[in-house]
Amino acid sequence: MGLDEVKNDIINDAEKEASRIINETNKEAETLIKKAQTDLEKIEKEELEKLKDELSVFERKEIALVNLESKKLLFEKKKKIINNVVDTAKKEIVNMSKTTKITLLKKLVKKANNEFEVSIIYCNKTETPIIKSCSKNVEIKNTEMSGGIIAENKEKTMRVDLSYDTLFDEIYENMLQELAQVLF
Repeated sequence: MGLDEVKNDIINDAEKEASRIINETNKEAETLIKKAQTDLEKIEKEELEKLKDELSVFERKEIALVNLESKKLLFEKKKKIINNVVDTAKKEIVNMSKTTKITLLKKLVKKANNEFEVSIIYCNKTETPIIKSCSKNVEIKNTEMSGGIIAENKEKTMRVDLSYDTLFDEIYENMLQELAQVLF
């Protein structure tokens, strides 16, 4: 065997070894590429799921916020309607007929007298003649109010507020739920 043959054997063996290494490297590269693609698809799928979940949470929050805002607006509208109804009722009471007003004021004076001996009655100017006609031996003082009476005893230690405004405020507070149910 000559030097050329040994040289050719070494070159052939080297080429075979290089070819084998290249094939193995290519196979490993293909395996790594497939694994990387699989991993990438898995990561994309997981990220897509996360985005869907985040979007769902965001949508629920937005829907809840819109519902809350609509309930708030509805509540404000209902409150405005109730206040309009109460204001209309107050106007009707203030502008009731003289006969009805006399009857009502007599009842208010009687109610105050049932609680204590009334000596002073505060009322508005327009109702003073009616109060004088139904309350003897009582000092009457005019004050700014929509109507009704505020009664005190002689010592001014007891007071009962039966003014229309106070009565309406009490009714409003006590019957707000019922009024809302009737109206809506």
